[in-house]
Amino acid sequence: MSGISGGIRSRIEATHDASWRQSPQVVDPLGTLSAHPLVWIGSLIAVGYALFQTARQWDAVELPVVAIAAVVVLAAACGFLLLAAHPTSSPFGLQAEITVVTLAILAAALETASRFGSNLLLQDDFGQVGVAILLALMAPYRPAISLVLAAVASSFVLALFPVAQAPFLAVRAPIAEYIVVLVVPPLGLGLAAAAFSNGFVRAVREWQRLVSRAALEIEEEARTGLARSVQQHQVSVLSRDVLPFLTRGINARTVEVEDVETARALAEALRGTLVAEIGRTWLDDVADGVTLPGGESPRVDDPEMLALRMSGEQRVACAALVAAVCDNAELAARTVSVVLRAGDGQRTARATGRPAAASVSVQVSVTTDAAPRPLNARRAERLLVQYLAVVRVLFEGVGVRVGPGTVTVGFDYAQH
Repeated sequence: MSGISGGIRSRIEATHDASWRQSPQVVDPLGTLSAHPLVWIGSLIAVGYALFQTARQWDAVELPVVAIAAVVVLAAACGFLLLAAHPTSSPFGLQAEITVVTLAILAAALETASRFGSNLLLQDDFGQVGVAILLALMAPYRPAISLVLAAVASSFVLALFPVAQAPFLAVRAPIAEYIVVLVVPPLGLGLAAAAFSNGFVRAVREWQRLVSRAALEIEEEARTGLARSVQQHQVSVLSRDVLPFLTRGINARTVEVEDVETARALAEALRGTLVAEIGRTWLDDVADGVTLPGGESPRVDDPEMLALRMSGEQRVACAALVAAVCDNAELAARTVSVVLRAGDGQRTARATGRPAAASVSVQVSVTTDAAPRPLNARRAERLLVQYLAVVRVLFEGVGVRVGPGTVTVGFDYAQH
């Protein structure tokens, strides 16, 4: 129970982290799954608007190949965003954001170059609108501070375009007005996206804080009741077996060989019961609460009790994954085993780019009778896509391997 309360307390402490440094995808991985269709819609709007404006101003195009390349690069930015935002690619990292923003700015630069010298007006260019749309689409996936920096950086680059084209503009107006025309869309939508990200994280963290405090109060009450229950169980065992044996020994004048064997058996039984209780973790309780189609429960192999070193969110994700592989009808699990082993952190370090630290490797292995159709890694991921999306956000080195009659989900986490 102390491990459970420690996990709850760690979750409460995590809610005090600055909201502008966390993304909605991290605090609510399942909730952001529903945002992917919106990314499709926004990407289609961005590319469609680029095609429309390019076709409408085709007479002003000086370099047709460059104009077409601008639309293609914007489409590539949208395609990369779709891949990075897909549940199987989570979490949406900083490199993905930099790539998307860079491609969008490059598309805007190519559009400017394609009509350089004949682009009389700037407000009908698609470059700044494309950058703005892509920034807005990243709101569910990136922290507020990252979106603010991306909006400011892209606006600064776009502000240079009117300066270069000033001699060719049709309307003689202060250059600052043209800069505002190009900067307002990405800066406005970028800051709005950051505000959404920050507000979402703050709301979720506040809800988690309230729920975790309530859970901690319930856990304290449950601990008291459990201690009383364990004490009563121990007293009943002593009353049923040990006390009668001791009474007979006191009343007897001699100790027989059978009495020695009985005493040893009782001692071994009591010790075994205590060791079994001491060696259990929350993961054992999860496994006991899940039943496979054959009536068995998953097997947990965690001799070092490493499951206690998961954070609160990691425990929920791991428990949900174990329950999912047991209950999935298409997987048709025959046996499920969860193996936890300590590692040196090298694989986690390679995945995160941070120095190596003590880590834990987890393997959730399933032997399966499944398969009206052949089971491969892609199909296995599709069957567990919601759960793996959450696991990928909370753990490192997530991988799915499929062998003859087996499915294995592996992941690592740093020891807390």
